[in-house]
Amino acid sequence: MAIKIAAASVIGLEHRQTGILRQDRFMTSSRVMKYGFLEIPFNGDYDAYVAEWDYGDGYAILAVADGLSSARLSHIAASIAVKVAINSVNPSNEGTLIDAIKAVIRAIKNEANRNRLSIKDFETTLAIGLMRNNECFGIGIGDSYVVAINGESPKLISSIMKGENPNETIPITSSLLNVDELSINKSDCTALVVMSDGIMGSLQAKYDQSTNSWIFEPYQKFYIPLMRKLNDMNLEEYGLWLLNYLRRLEDLYSFMTDDKTLAIAVQT
Repeated sequence: MAIKIAAASVIGLEHRQTGILRQDRFMTSSRVMKYGFLEIPFNGDYDAYVAEWDYGDGYAILAVADGLSSARLSHIAASIAVKVAINSVNPSNEGTLIDAIKAVIRAIKNEANRNRLSIKDFETTLAIGLMRNNECFGIGIGDSYVVAINGESPKLISSIMKGENPNETIPITSSLLNVDELSINKSDCTALVVMSDGIMGSLQAKYDQSTNSWIFEPYQKFYIPLMRKLNDMNLEEYGLWLLNYLRRLEDLYSFMTDDKTLAIAVQT
């Protein structure tokens, strides 16, 4: 089974106007990668995309991290998070998704301690998705999230963690987080999508009065075209298309001004 993988990340309007670095980061598991970087003139940072084949390993691991705007080194924390996560997951054992979260927390704390800085300077969210055969597994900390697509039915397979204030995001290094209580969610799938909260508009929010909590459901009309185009298009063309698509979301939806990052894997 071959898997097509693509990802893109763009600086949001909010950060372009204030000159803040892109705080989103992504990484994928493929051994053969073809990256492209499109420079924009804000602090020398880049929009970025990748398009690649799995080349027969039969699995894909996708990681997306979104550094918190309130943390001055969150872009470094996000870079650490995705790299450590990808290197810590054993694709034959979904339980290592929990191990990956623990490894990321250790790595970020070590970086803060090494530089004698506050851990609050390194706050970031993290979502990790694993596709293996016809199954997808997901885990998320904060408001980056994982969606599995089975046929044409998208399903959220990671938790979205918020504080008491709906605008408050729980970072991976939060003292409120008990890693041993985290759960790995599973779904049958033909495609896997991992993204940052800059694309939260792709989810429909419903309030469940019986549980006093919000339930998030993916909009089919957002996810299915992403999957179909990756199936149909040349990989290099798709990588550029995805990057430009994320850029255009600001024109389509005025509230999508944050950094936007999306990684997708599709069975072929």
